[in-house]
Amino acid sequence: MSVKDVVKVLSEEIRKAAEEEARKVIENAKREVEIIIENAKRRAEELRRQKIAQVTKEIRQKLLKEYAQIKIELKKEYLLKKNEIFNNILRELREKLQKRSLERDEVYVKGLRNLIEEALLNVDSDDVVLYVLPKDQEIVREMLPNIIKEVEKKKRRKIRIKIADLKGNYIGGIIVQSVDGREYYNNTLDSRVRLIEEELFKIVISIVQKK
Repeated sequence: MSVKDVVKVLSEEIRKAAEEEARKVIENAKREVEIIIENAKRRAEELRRQKIAQVTKEIRQKLLKEYAQIKIELKKEYLLKKNEIFNNILRELREKLQKRSLERDEVYVKGLRNLIEEALLNVDSDDVVLYVLPKDQEIVREMLPNIIKEVEKKKRRKIRIKIADLKGNYIGGIIVQSVDGREYYNNTLDSRVRLIEEELFKIVISIVQKK
């Protein structure tokens, strides 16, 4: 084999070795690039999740804060509306009672009789003063004998009643007081309205506390 042929063979072997080495380098480089890209993707995904979690947390906190404020405003509005309805009911009740008291219709007269009888039965004293509005005294004097008869029957003893003016801005009804001042029974329509007001207030409070 000539020198020229030897050189040719060696050149071919060197070329093949260089190509093989280059191929290995390229393959290693590709794997490294793929690893870098994969790591970068994982890191980017982790950063994306962290960012989403942070943004979600901030949005949730903001919404909770806004919801709390809205809830406070709605509760204020509800309480104002409740008070408005509450006061309207009481106002209408007082107006109806006032109207019946002024007209002194059958319902009012019957109610007045029941108020007097109830008050007399709830006072132990047999010697009492019956405070009545001047406008109702004529009606009361007419019905009083029958009321006394009914009360004495239930108490099983005699009672003595003196009628006096009920002073003050009352809608109607009566007040009974023992002559010695030890017993007192307020059976005015105003006291009944206050009882209704207290019951309504309890109902409203129970509803509010459940909210």
